[in-house]
Amino acid sequence: MLPSSPTLTINVAFLLEVKEDIGEIRMLIADARRALTSRAMSRLGQLRCCNFMGQLRDWLALYFAVEQAYGYFSGAADVPPQITQAARALCAEHERLYQAVADLAESAERRLHKRHRGRDVQADCRKFDEFCQQLHRHETEECRLMIEIAGAVCGRPMGIPAAAGCSGY
Repeated sequence: MLPSSPTLTINVAFLLEVKEDIGEIRMLIADARRALTSRAMSRLGQLRCCNFMGQLRDWLALYFAVEQAYGYFSGAADVPPQITQAARALCAEHERLYQAVADLAESAERRLHKRHRGRDVQADCRKFDEFCQQLHRHETEECRLMIEIAGAVCGRPMGIPAAAGCSGY
């Protein structure tokens, strides 16, 4: 949920700390990808895929909740409009990203119980790849915003590498 204050920005130190501790999500993404793309989509394979997708959904819900509760804050003084605009856009993406992974988890569960395969799996592979690309772009943009804010606070660019705290999916 987006704050209604006229300004919105991020707590760079906290958000960077959250992003440095994202290992479980990375592992779940890798596990879910392996399970989803496995040629042997046996009942056990479907169960593993369902479990990984459900865990990924739950971890992302927690991750985004922590980011929004402590990493974004409203009502700060002297926040440039472009920072507020970028922070609002990124904050709003959390719901869309969560919904995408929740839909994938639900689809994996339907396959498990109805034993649907074939085109459903192929479609989910494409959706999962799209989700991973969107999540990577989102995380990269949050990191860029952190760098921009840090530079503005110091009155000069910080020299923080673009990949600081960011990682690919």
